[in-house]
Amino acid sequence: MPDNGLKDKSLESWIWDAACSIRGAKDAPKYKEVILPLIFTKRLCDVFDDELNRIAKEVGSRAKAFKLVRHDKKLVRFYLPLQPKNPDDPVWSVIRTLSEKIGEQLTTHLRGIADANPLPKGIIDRVDFCYLRASPFMSVIFPISFLW
Repeated sequence: MPDNGLKDKSLESWIWDAACSIRGAKDAPKYKEVILPLIFTKRLCDVFDDELNRIAKEVGSRAKAFKLVRHDKKLVRFYLPLQPKNPDDPVWSVIRTLSEKIGEQLTTHLRGIADANPLPKGIIDRVDFCYLRASPFMSVIFPISFLW
């Protein structure tokens, strides 16, 4: 895992502290309702990136791979309806770079992923992130970005 300011704290304690700050008065065990869908989504993004990269090798670019997968979702295990502005960026960057209406956009993105895939439905789309405070919320997304 890259250093990126995480050297003095373990990833677990960083995520826990960030979860406590966004959770506010919520019970500590409920943080999993916020964190686990994000971790699961990060993993889906990484798998989707691997599959896009495999297809991109065959068709010449990730931009072409995105178009191809958008039209034939059976080419990948999980289709993610997320595409970074720069197709060479990781899909997770769509979430990592949210800056306005973060909770609303995140809820929309996760529900879109769940709508496109029956398996994660009910897992990643259960939380309405709109109630979360933006600043500490982004401090959760940052360390999750370095998983896998």
